Amino acid sequence: MGPQGAIRNLHARAGAGDGRHAHHELLGAVRRLDAEPYGRVRTARAEELADEAAATGDRPLLVAALTLLVHSYSFGGECARTFVPFRRLLRMFDENPADFREDDVRRLHWMFKWVVTDARQQPDVTLTEAEVWLARMRRRYRKAGYSERAVHGAEFRLARHLGDAARATRAYSAWTAAARDDMADCLACEYATEGLRQLDLGDDRAALDGWEPVLNCTHSCHREPHETLARSLLPLVRTGRTDRARDHHLRGYGMVRADEAFGPVVALHVEFCARTGNEPRGLRIIAEQSRRWADTGDPLDRLEWLGGVALLLRRAVETGHAQR
Repeated sequence: MGPQGAIRNLHARAGAGDGRHAHHELLGAVRRLDAEPYGRVRTARAEELADEAAATGDRPLLVAALTLLVHSYSFGGECARTFVPFRRLLRMFDENPADFREDDVRRLHWMFKWVVTDARQQPDVTLTEAEVWLARMRRRYRKAGYSERAVHGAEFRLARHLGDAARATRAYSAWTAAARDDMADCLACEYATEGLRQLDLGDDRAALDGWEPVLNCTHSCHREPHETLARSLLPLVRTGRTDRARDHHLRGYGMVRADEAFGPVVALHVEFCARTGNEPRGLRIIAEQSRRWADTGDPLDRLEWLGGVALLLRRAVETGHAQR
């Protein structure tokens, strides 16, 4: 969800004369950048635009630029940097809600889901701090009158990350019981969550059935079916559907091979190759993905990438492919 709505609203609020022209040019730059793929190039430009917007003194314009920056960090593999601009947006909202149009307010609350997710990916963010972000999300959703479905979903994902099965069960039950509203994840993401829950319970077939509306692209978004295609690989193998697993691998890897934000998803494809006796294919993938070796981006994403690579290399040594 980009800041286009905020941008359209801002045209009526820009200043007169040269200032108005300059502001419109800056708004156009934000709009154009929002259509660009996530990655370091986009992020660097988003940082420049945020600085330029701040220099104008136009707070609604700054809201649009900071929103774009949060997007760029969160989906561009630099989640650790999300917190500063998001805190700034919260502070601006508390200082003067009039700077935020209706779409801006909705977007501000929506981004809480990303921030809570991003918090668990950073080793320098303590568990206490992650819980504080979740509590802030809950408090602000209640104050705004939103359903807590998204809050329960965020808690479920945090509990899974911590390995707290009892808390995950409670949060999942609360999530399914809560009403869907404007803050609920898209249907593609919700189907993905339902399948993950079945996978946690050890039911591969139920997980695959739950994922079917995503796998067949009945529902999709900018992260789906990319992620679920990768998650489906080993469950398909375990249930004897190897031909479909191969199809999902070829289709899914093609979707993410050039995207900086999908390192953990690429790692799942590498793991699939390692666990199905296709080490040569896996070695070609990690050679092609050499840029992911750089010690940049989110630590958890890097850990998952290195885990998949380590498994593949161990299998390559065991099967003799390491010498080829």
